Amino acid sequence: MSRVDYNTQEALYLHAKKAAKKAANDYLEEFGHKDCCGYAWVRITSARGKFVNYLKHIGVGRDDKPGYVISDPANTQSQALTAKEKGAAAFAEVLCEAGIDAYLESRMD
Repeated sequence: MSRVDYNTQEALYLHAKKAAKKAANDYLEEFGHKDCCGYAWVRITSARGKFVNYLKHIGVGRDDKPGYVISDPANTQSQALTAKEKGAAAFAEVLCEAGIDAYLESRMD
C-alpha cells in the first residue's frame, strides 16, 4: 500500500473523520440500529508525533498506555457496535495510509 501525504494534520484528521462517518452511516442505512450494543475506538500505537500533537491541541482523544485513543471517531448516534466498528476501522485505515500505525479496538456492552 502506498503512503498518502496530506498538506496538514488538520486535512488528515478531517479526511479520516469523513471516512469514519461515511462508513458508520452506510452501515446504519443498510442494516439499521438493530445490533448488539458496544463501543469502538482507534488506538494510535505512539502517543507522539505531529498528528497526535494536533489531536491534543484540538482536544480530541486521550493518552492511554500504550499509545493514544480516539473514542468513536464517527460520533455515531447509535449503540450499534458494528456501526461504531465500521467507523473506527475507516478512521484507522486513513491513518495507516498516511503512515501512522493505528488500529480498531472494540468491546461489547
